[in-house]
Amino acid sequence: MKISQVSKLTNTPASTIRDYEALKFIEPVARLDNGYRVFNERHIVQIKLCRLAFREFINKHLRKASLQVLYAAAQRDMFLCRQNIILYIALLEAEVQKAFDVFDVIKGWVSSEVYDTNSTYTLKMAAECIGTTKETIRNWERNGLLGNSFATYQKRVYKTGDIERMKIIYMLIQTGYSVMAIYKYFATLKQGNDNALQILLDPATDEDLFSIQDRWFQALLLAQADSIKMLSLVSKEE
Repeated sequence: MKISQVSKLTNTPASTIRDYEALKFIEPVARLDNGYRVFNERHIVQIKLCRLAFREFINKHLRKASLQVLYAAAQRDMFLCRQNIILYIALLEAEVQKAFDVFDVIKGWVSSEVYDTNSTYTLKMAAECIGTTKETIRNWERNGLLGNSFATYQKRVYKTGDIERMKIIYMLIQTGYSVMAIYKYFATLKQGNDNALQILLDPATDEDLFSIQDRWFQALLLAQADSIKMLSLVSKEE
């Protein structure tokens, strides 16, 4: 098949298909003597996988997992491709659970629910709870997002309120908010501004926390649906 036929069949611009080939997201394409590309059925599957993998961007961790799917398909290793899709689906499910957790946190904040002040968390425990790295949390501290500071040598101990704040920070970062915007939000909240809890102080948006969480959640659901389609595509090829 010519690139124009593949473009129409997969609803993918020819320029994008060329990019997929250059980035090795699809296997090498044979060429005729006149230089025209000749695609086969495997390319169709690989391009469809690319379209599904790239429709939503959630975070770098999930993007890396989706790329492993594409690289395996480009190598014609459909068993590994299937295994990578299963891993990708599991990572998406974990991210969806985080979105549910954040929703509960926001409800608690809005209702002024009192935190359990008796529970404490080490840095390692906090990272595991949020689903991020210890260095990421240290970076949040350095940028003033946690509202506390520790000396380099000091052992970090967090309360439940700190953990819930981290969950909000994680969500805001995943949905594209800058560190400065998040800092402004928490600084305003600390000052007792009536609008602080409802509106994230970023000039580009007037979304409230529930809207932000819903946008994140919907993107994850779309990615989940696409991952199931990816699995179906690969299963037909095995």
